[in-house]
Amino acid sequence: MKVIKEIKPSGKMTRIAQEIRDSKYLLIMSGDSEEVSYIEIYDLKDYSNVLSLKQENLSFIKELKNGNFILTYEKSKMVMASIDLEKKTLNTIQEFVGHETADYCNVCDVKELADGKLVSCSNHGEIIFWTLNPALNKYEKFKFLNTYPNEYSSLLEDTQRNKLICAPCFDSSGTCIIDLKTYEIITKFEEIAGNGGNEIYFVNDDIVLDNSAADEVGLFYIDMDKNAIVKHEEKFNDNKSSCFLRLENDNLLCSIVVERNNGSDDEGDGSNKGRSDIQCWEIDETGLDWKLLYTKEKVDNFPILCMIQLNDGKILTGSNVVKIYQ
Repeated sequence: MKVIKEIKPSGKMTRIAQEIRDSKYLLIMSGDSEEVSYIEIYDLKDYSNVLSLKQENLSFIKELKNGNFILTYEKSKMVMASIDLEKKTLNTIQEFVGHETADYCNVCDVKELADGKLVSCSNHGEIIFWTLNPALNKYEKFKFLNTYPNEYSSLLEDTQRNKLICAPCFDSSGTCIIDLKTYEIITKFEEIAGNGGNEIYFVNDDIVLDNSAADEVGLFYIDMDKNAIVKHEEKFNDNKSSCFLRLENDNLLCSIVVERNNGSDDEGDGSNKGRSDIQCWEIDETGLDWKLLYTKEKVDNFPILCMIQLNDGKILTGSNVVKIYQ
């Protein structure tokens, strides 16, 4: 892996990175704090900046298949909006009503399902399915599940089995599996705890990796046919993993936070607790056994909070600086 481009976002730490507009552009969401975030868009031909918007209390953004965007803010505000690159504006199309709007309630993840429905989850245990009303050209609440006091941070669709996996966040527990035919919870794993935003990935066609509370309980392997935990990796990487990325070749990249010698947080916000290394792991066909291929040390002086593989195969890592690797 060789760095071919570095991008310094307007916010201190990169929270989200994704390709948009048929992989013509790169969208980066960065934040100085929970109160101030920035949406920035770059042309992937030359990495030039084509848009920079300051947003208050923004926590999540994702492009939909129709080219519009879902954004979530504090107090569970959730909107669909369009982004005009020429006028450099963000225009609200619809505001979604249904999630709890009290203080400290936030919509943490939104997914567009294979059948066109949207599903959103919150840190207040709410899972809401939304369906498009063609007559009004607006999404309406289709199904509401509330499993409070559970808190959910991440969603993953299993299109092969028509299921949805919801992972916990913060100090909650209870990764659950939902049947997308009945929209009811099949099972819940209370032993899977959350600590921040969990990540869930397919490591093969059958096994899901749940990176729950990486600095506390490690990794869980969930068999999606059996709806059961089949392995628990309690001390994976000495519990220093911050995020994962499944590559096109089915290997898995893992960012590792190596704490500073004095354990200090120079900035006082948790973003500067240690440098990051990157490990590449080969996973066998069962999805349960790993082999370390290599470790790239000191790739960043800050924890890496997101990693994606671009359409052309390049790897992007996001921390206080966005780095693109060939």
